[in-house]
Amino acid sequence: MRRRRATPRVAPTSRSFRDLDVNADGALSKDEALADAQLAKHFDKADKNGDGNLSEVEYDTSHHRSSDSKY
Repeated sequence: MRRRRATPRVAPTSRSFRDLDVNADGALSKDEALADAQLAKHFDKADKNGDGNLSEVEYDTSHHRSSDSKY
């Protein structure tokens, strides 16, 4: 009987603000944020000014917090 090789689990890489900002308007909409499951999950909390979009500063702040696991 042949053994299957275990598929190594690779941690998902986070995408940059520019990667996520597909329409290049300088802000991330909720739709654009869906490409990053963790960001989408915490979008409303990351949107500090409540305008429905994430600025690059809001993204950087939330991204830094997520790497510290403190969202």
